[in-house]
Amino acid sequence: MKHYIFCIKDDVITPISLAEENVGEIITALLKQQFFISPLQIMAESSATALINFNGISQTLGIPETQSSTIH
Repeated sequence: MKHYIFCIKDDVITPISLAEENVGEIITALLKQQFFISPLQIMAESSATALINFNGISQTLGIPETQSSTIH
């Protein structure tokens, strides 16, 4: 399983695996584009599964659903 964090901007959620070789560069690039890092972190097998779990938890907490993009 991989450890995922989520960068969010408007209605876009981007799951990011902390196991990625260039994770620092990815996060830096997204922060420069005005994304913020969610405090919610997920352990999952894939970015798609991490995003599904994130959206499920968000619904449980009453946070509106958003569009998503993935980084592999």
